[in-house]
Amino acid sequence: LMLPDTFIFVQGTIKPSYRDKNKMELNLTSISLLDNLMDEKTNEIFMQIYLKDINDKFINDFKTFVKDNPGNARLRFFFTHDKKHIEMKPKKIKVKPKAFIEFVKGYPEIKYKLK
Repeated sequence: LMLPDTFIFVQGTIKPSYRDKNKMELNLTSISLLDNLMDEKTNEIFMQIYLKDINDKFINDFKTFVKDNPGNARLRFFFTHDKKHIEMKPKKIKVKPKAFIEFVKGYPEIKYKLK
């Protein structure tokens, strides 16, 4: 059942029709609600934060967030200090992308990218 203002994501392939090679045919392979797509399709989250912005409150909030929001998207950290960067890829930390975005809204100094 579709409600007004509901958005969907449609995937398909276009190929020549097997009946008439001069015509093209669209075959749908999947239809998803756009609202659910972020959690399903995001594999990795890149998070950049300056070392000067990390404090005890952020560390405690982040630990609580990770414990309360297990998901399927891996986190990659990019810590920046002056002009130096350190990258960390913990293997055990996976979170829900939509919940991560909500968490980051409280920390505007954090930059992130979803993949």
